[in-house]
Amino acid sequence: MLAAELGLRPSARAQIVADIKRALVTLVDERGIVPVVVLDEAQGLRDELLHELHGLCSLDFDGRDYLTLWLVGHPSLSRRLRLQQHTALAQRVLVHLPLVAKTDLSVLGDMLDHGLTHAGASPALLTDDARAALLHAARGLPRLLSHLLRLALLLADERASPQIDASIINSALILLHLDHPKQPQTPPKSRFQRDPRSRA
Repeated sequence: MLAAELGLRPSARAQIVADIKRALVTLVDERGIVPVVVLDEAQGLRDELLHELHGLCSLDFDGRDYLTLWLVGHPSLSRRLRLQQHTALAQRVLVHLPLVAKTDLSVLGDMLDHGLTHAGASPALLTDDARAALLHAARGLPRLLSHLLRLALLLADERASPQIDASIINSALILLHLDHPKQPQTPPKSRFQRDPRSRA
């Protein structure tokens, strides 16, 4: 894929790696552009590919960087990079940033509004109850929030509903086999707060 983006023709693996390195050097030297490559689900990359990535990340022989590589993946990626066979690549990692669940619902809410706005939708697409249920059900995970919202949009379209309400969010939770968001419960009244007629 990287070779295709650089305009290179398919060839043998060893040749294409060499061609990629030359193309990166040319891109930086002649156009002043340092490419950024983001590999999602990187925990599933083959060992051979991880070795080749180390080679591409080692292109700083004259003190300049020729490629910025982001490896994005599950915690198992971090464990793989700690294996002896990947020590060379792990030593090239400048920043290791674990993404944790958002505990501040206002931050998650801002992410939700940002996504809706950039998709050309109004935050009013969600009723207040649906918004609260969605944020609670996402458990602070942006990816789960996005997945739930996409499914809710499909369900709203099927029902020809102009707005996503709490019942649609609950249907999405059922389809994903997730628990319904629990609403805060009002504590029961004490004996002395009840209607006098109900006292024994």
